[in-house]
Amino acid sequence: MEARGVPDRPTVKALEALLKAKQRELIVTLRNAVNVRRTTDVGSASDLHGRATVTLDDELGAALLDRQHRQLAEIEAALGRLDRGEYGFCHECDVFIGVARLRALPFAWRCGQCQEGAESRERLRSVPS
Repeated sequence: MEARGVPDRPTVKALEALLKAKQRELIVTLRNAVNVRRTTDVGSASDLHGRATVTLDDELGAALLDRQHRQLAEIEAALGRLDRGEYGFCHECDVFIGVARLRALPFAWRCGQCQEGAESRERLRSVPS
């Protein structure tokens, strides 16, 4: 049972297991992707369409690897917060983020309200004046 919105020990252990499982999955995925990129002979496309396709595939692959690498870093940071007893608390308002949000996004470092505010501020910054 949760007291004052803070999860009990079994819930924390379940969230930790979720983080570690996702960490292992991402490590395997990244290693496999790097190995494939190292061993794949792209060859040289002789026509413009072929070269464009190879370039697009390379860019998409690099973007996916970058995203997975950033997600792995976020998971490792969340595991560090868990070790320090800081896991699950919003970095902006220090309120417990909530079990439902942590299950959906186990490396979240903002509560839903603060995340919405951050996204709103980011949208305002990206609007041309």
